[in-house]
Amino acid sequence: MWGRAGWRNEVFTVGATSLSVDYYQGWDFLSDGAKTENYGVYAVQTFDDQSIDVYAGVRKFTYSAEQGITFQDAYGVLAGVRFFF
Repeated sequence: MWGRAGWRNEVFTVGATSLSVDYYQGWDFLSDGAKTENYGVYAVQTFDDQSIDVYAGVRKFTYSAEQGITFQDAYGVLAGVRFFF
């Protein structure tokens, strides 16, 4: 199961602001009865006069198995600048 929702608006006069969240849940990945889940939050700010987007996001990954093995959660961070012309 996967879903994403987003919002875009002119919050600042420099350009559009976009926010999104997404969620994923899966079963039986690598072993029967295993469960994987991850979700993330992302933001993009456009600067129209400079023709750039600045973006950032964070994501959390979890995995569990029925065999009693414990797995550590993982996090991912994304940030950058996109130039467009």
